[in-house]
Amino acid sequence: MKHRNNRIFWSAIGSVLLGSELPDGTETLPDELITALKDPPALPEDSISLRGEDLPGNRGRYIYTVSWKALRDAGYQRPLRIRTRGMPELLAPFWKNSVAVIPQGFRNRVPCRLRALALVGKSAAFREEGYHLVVCSSLFDAQVWDLLQRGSCSVCTPDKLIQLVNRLDFSR
Repeated sequence: MKHRNNRIFWSAIGSVLLGSELPDGTETLPDELITALKDPPALPEDSISLRGEDLPGNRGRYIYTVSWKALRDAGYQRPLRIRTRGMPELLAPFWKNSVAVIPQGFRNRVPCRLRALALVGKSAAFREEGYHLVVCSSLFDAQVWDLLQRGSCSVCTPDKLIQLVNRLDFSR
């Protein structure tokens, strides 16, 4: 999510859905994104969380590679891009059928709270488009996982990724 307006927008959608304060910079968003904030997607009704082992040490920076190695053999493709009504494009690096996966390292470049709120917003938008978003988190962070669970966003550690997506994949 390299475009600053996208991060601010998705974090703001997550904030609206969870009833929390809008992030700094929301007032600088273009008019079409401000309009989209007034009509956010619905919060999903269900989610799954599976916590296992964190990636040790610096391995968290390789969460994308670790996730792809697990998903490639399960028939996942990359990437999934979706244009939604008046919102920025949704991107999930991996997908299969109705399951989309976004790996996250939750390091300090973008504050963890803002990243988690953005994922809550994206999860709701993906669900509106017929996909169930799974966040593969390189580590357990209580604040992050709490926000994701409150926002009905499925989350797991890498060692539980295949187990979680298999529970969601109804096409098998």
